[in-house]
Amino acid sequence: MTLAVLGVLSQLALPALQSAVIKRRLETLAAEFAHDLQLARSLALSGEQALRLSVIRLPGGTCYVLHLAPHDRCHCGATGAHCESDAAPVKYRWIAGASGTRLTANVSGVTLHPGEGFVTSAGTFRVEQSATGRGIWYLLSPAGRVRACARDWGPSALPPCPRPLA
Repeated sequence: MTLAVLGVLSQLALPALQSAVIKRRLETLAAEFAHDLQLARSLALSGEQALRLSVIRLPGGTCYVLHLAPHDRCHCGATGAHCESDAAPVKYRWIAGASGTRLTANVSGVTLHPGEGFVTSAGTFRVEQSATGRGIWYLLSPAGRVRACARDWGPSALPPCPRPLA
């Protein structure tokens, strides 16, 4: 009888626990990505070389890499990042598809110009739960400034994100 009650309780608690784990992964990924965007801007402002942020979608997940190499000359995956030129990656992050979280972007990458921090094009980077699309978006302006908003995140200190156009 006790075993049956424990079995029922564990079946009720498991989905809530899984949801809490995915939410925590998402919060961690969002905080790390926000830090990396600020790092990229700071390095570009203080440097003499353009800094690039590339987002690469692969069958097993997504990665992003900060690098000083020419456009599209750095690649990343589950095992690491490498650049085809002499420049080494500055920062790299792999997000496995099975993690329940994802990073998507409406651009494949942006270049932050040295001394100014301006970017080649504006971009929206979405750190989301894979199943629901809930998450935190980072909107990068042409001036290189980052604005964050929350998408279906419940009570949040962030403003709500605009709905995507259908």
